[in-house]
Amino acid sequence: MKKKVMGLLLASLLLTACANSPLQNLSKLDSETEKTSASKKEKTTSSQEVTTQTEEETTTKTEAVVTETYTYQYDTKSGAPTQTHSHTLTYQGDKFITIKMEVVQPLDETNKANAQTYPLDEARAIIVEKMNENEDIKTLKSVKGVTLNVDLTENYEVKVNISFDMATLDKKALSAVGGSFGDMSIVTDLSPSLYIAQLKLQGAKKAS
Repeated sequence: MKKKVMGLLLASLLLTACANSPLQNLSKLDSETEKTSASKKEKTTSSQEVTTQTEEETTTKTEAVVTETYTYQYDTKSGAPTQTHSHTLTYQGDKFITIKMEVVQPLDETNKANAQTYPLDEARAIIVEKMNENEDIKTLKSVKGVTLNVDLTENYEVKVNISFDMATLDKKALSAVGGSFGDMSIVTDLSPSLYIAQLKLQGAKKAS
């Protein structure tokens, strides 16, 4: 019974962590603005096809692949300790290559003490088992191009990692996940610049 209670606790923390992703706070206006901007860019590009193929190839070659990490603290407003969110973004020009999210959720003193009654490996095994039983998590993990891992750190903090590989991502399947995760398919609609702008609205700082 004690193991079941701890497993359910850790599972709820995971779902809270994922549900609090800044992606869930984006407004429809942001998406529409991005789509409008993209549409205008496409029209401008189409009307300026006087550019030679050689020039286009040169421009493409100058597009550097960039990897940046943005981190911020998030208050869950639920009385739980403050979460740490990190987003590592790899992109080229206005196209994402990968998006990697990490959420670290400390346990409060009481629950940490309960968790520490188990050896770390045993506590970690309990949380992984409970995660794999959750329907929302199973659905998200089944989406092609998505990787989700959960861990328990040496300090008994819940750590969640979600990665999106844009080259293989099944966007249709991702949009159908829903549940505790909300509409995570919004990651497929944002340019790197707009994504970063939204992170900064959450107070995110770029890691040096």
